Amino acid sequence: RLDERVVLECALLFGWQHENCVRSRALFLFPSHQTTRRTKLIMMQSPSLPPSTKPQSEYTERLAARRTEAVRLARQEERLSMARLAIFLATIGGWWLLVRSGLIAGEWLLVPVLVFIGLIVLHERARQASRLAARSILFYERGLARIEDRWSGQGNTGERFHSDEHPYAGDLDVFGVGSLFQLLCTARTREGERTLANWLCAAAVPEEIRARQSAVAELRPKLDLREQLALHGEDVREAVHPEMLIAWMQTPVSVGALTLFRVGAAL
Repeated sequence: RLDERVVLECALLFGWQHENCVRSRALFLFPSHQTTRRTKLIMMQSPSLPPSTKPQSEYTERLAARRTEAVRLARQEERLSMARLAIFLATIGGWWLLVRSGLIAGEWLLVPVLVFIGLIVLHERARQASRLAARSILFYERGLARIEDRWSGQGNTGERFHSDEHPYAGDLDVFGVGSLFQLLCTARTREGERTLANWLCAAAVPEEIRARQSAVAELRPKLDLREQLALHGEDVREAVHPEMLIAWMQTPVSVGALTLFRVGAAL
């Protein structure tokens, strides 16, 4: 009997929008221990996006708005930086000309010092807003690159997950420049990248594939949510190292002599 595997495609995961039509990209998943020449593929095509949906126009408008906001934030950051410098110089000059000569009490310098501290806080907020604006611009630029079919060479290649022993990853360009992983991966954490790589390298039952597609369909209209995840996910990526956490959890707990002494003393 033919070994059948159902490969379901989702327009959001395995396709991209181009002139209101979705051009599908096939993803073939085989269990490595059951792959034979008699394996039969059944590919179910997902419907195209509605004609009223124009992601390219939406992404273009949002990209223009984010770029305008980035310019405004850059000017605000520059003004705050200049204000900080002016207050700092004024404080030094006031101390040298007024306080040092005894014309005013030194307590008056607390006013420019407090103003300087406030400017530091505002400047840091402006810098954070500028960083988020830059990430937002990158989010929509990469989205447009996928829509316009010029995504190759941009984003994570996933080469760290490639294995020469895998039965099809090399032949189907699952990882590497211009690979399926590079097209699909918008993960912002290492664990998310690993999860996507595992999905691409192993078969899934039809029920699991449909569940994943349902989750994608739910997230599809929530562009603001996906943008926020992309903006703040970079901070999570820098802070979380799942490999180190797992290694720490798997390390046997050793109780030292000092700990035993303290426990015994407490008893």
